[in-house]
Amino acid sequence: MTPCDAVPGARGYNTGSRRPGRRDPGLTPGESATSKHQVTREKLMADPGWPPVVKTPGGRRPAGKGIGRGAARKPAEDNVRVIGPPVIGQKPTEKPESRKVVQAGKPAGFFVTFEGCEGAGKTTQSEMLKDYLLAHGHDVVLTREPGGTVVGEKIREILLNPGNREISPVTEALLFAANRAQVVQEVIKPALDKDWIVIGDRFVDSSLAYQGVGRGLGLEAVNNLNEWATAGLEPALTVYLDIPYTESMERIARSTPDRIEAEPREFHENVRQAYGLLARIYPQRVLVLDARDSAEAVHARVVSSVGKLIRV
Repeated sequence: MTPCDAVPGARGYNTGSRRPGRRDPGLTPGESATSKHQVTREKLMADPGWPPVVKTPGGRRPAGKGIGRGAARKPAEDNVRVIGPPVIGQKPTEKPESRKVVQAGKPAGFFVTFEGCEGAGKTTQSEMLKDYLLAHGHDVVLTREPGGTVVGEKIREILLNPGNREISPVTEALLFAANRAQVVQEVIKPALDKDWIVIGDRFVDSSLAYQGVGRGLGLEAVNNLNEWATAGLEPALTVYLDIPYTESMERIARSTPDRIEAEPREFHENVRQAYGLLARIYPQRVLVLDARDSAEAVHARVVSSVGKLIRV
């Protein structure tokens, strides 16, 4: 049995997913926060676009809750140690094949995720990268959210069923976290332990954008929940495929929208704004690409970025 056949899924080993908030009133201007999240908060407060304003039927309000006390996960540079020069956005000083990413305290494999709004092309690019890496002799696992395991696929049915309109934002966040905990334990961590490459069609950033901001739960609460669910696992590289709302809806118009796709425009605009903010918080981890480019052009950029982190 090859790695790509290990778990039932869409193709090969294809295992299935689909926001930040107001400043904590307990912090005064210029006050330092806990050391764990100091760097992230300083980046946030220095960002001219922070706090983002979320559009709601009742007007405009700051996005989410509790960002003042370290809502975002620790910056990628705190959790990933690069053997060799930094890669994203910087010119390498040695050949890519001489570098390897080691996630400190984590399994030795390589974990890359794809993120973006509806119809951005995450699944297409995940499949293309999987096929490319397999053709170059790598052991590859492709997983999706929600889904990815037998239990996860049942959670997916609940989350995306348009008939389940009564699901509350908190319930939704918990279900996504439960799905993620299962796929990490059952699929992702075992693959990384074997030094395989894991490709994730969505991961924690989706919950930060969709539930943290889109549902207004706040980054801190959603981040803490998912740190617990995933045991702190983070991807070494996240490819964010940016697409405007109009093009996004045009791409998914061919099929009946699921429960999340059917949300109003304001919801999806807020999700996109949240993704943009996350890309600014984690510039060393997040690669932003224009999803309106051809699939081949996007794939070439993805392969180039992955090739700077691992031998491909």
